[in-house]
Amino acid sequence: MRTKSMTCFEDSLLPELIRKEKDIVERKATDKTTNNKKGEDLVRIAECFNSETEVKKQSSYHLLNWWRNTKRNTKKKVAFDRKQIKKTAGSGAKEVGDNANNIVTALGISIVS
Repeated sequence: MRTKSMTCFEDSLLPELIRKEKDIVERKATDKTTNNKKGEDLVRIAECFNSETEVKKQSSYHLLNWWRNTKRNTKKKVAFDRKQIKKTAGSGAKEVGDNANNIVTALGISIVS
């Protein structure tokens, strides 16, 4: 069942929470110990997220899916923006939105290379 879209506050809150646990959540290793640690961190992130009064309660599964989708879409947008900057020699470059900046910062990638 599809849930309602996240609000602007929720969109900005989740990247901040994930940034604190980024080294574990974004780790590529898939061994049992790392997966258990990732699961614990995701549950902790979900608890922190759900403890805010202005958010709709979400499971760690939904938050992880939202994070993966948003991360993928942001990477696509950043790649497109990079391509446009190189194509136009920097003129006509657009600023990414606040939420995209939070996600780019959480991922540790730069828009201009």
